[in-house]
Amino acid sequence: MKRKVYVLVLVGLTLLLVLAVFGSQALANGRRSQNFMPFKAEYIAHPEPPEFGDGYMLLVIPGEGEGTHLGKSTWLAESMRVDLVDPPQPQFSEMVFTVSNGDELYGHFSGFGRPNDVGGNYYWGGYELRGGTGKFEGASGSGLYHGTCREICTVTFEGN
Repeated sequence: MKRKVYVLVLVGLTLLLVLAVFGSQALANGRRSQNFMPFKAEYIAHPEPPEFGDGYMLLVIPGEGEGTHLGKSTWLAESMRVDLVDPPQPQFSEMVFTVSNGDELYGHFSGFGRPNDVGGNYYWGGYELRGGTGKFEGASGSGLYHGTCREICTVTFEGN
């Protein structure tokens, strides 16, 4: 009798193990079918001289770099607004990534900037991608960004 119980427990544990392995593969395949793809892009940007308003500034920041699914490409943040009253300074902007064949990926970001110890700013926040042209039609994703800015800015996007 003890031997039957032992065999049944062993068979049950084996079945649980098999289901766990195949279940995790099914979940992974399901994630792939939803077009889950990691995204990372890094750009060097050269801000144009800002325009100042009442407590904010407007910037146009063009850059060039490279990204996953983008290859060598350009990045442009237009009309970024930074509240100049109290750090950390809220910032937000629309943005466009343009790849070598002219296809564009659209998005926006929002976050904060703070002066750093060596002059310039450190900034961080979140971004969202929402469609584009050509191969980016219907694309979406989100993640985090961070970077530094003095005379030249760096910005890194990571997410999916």
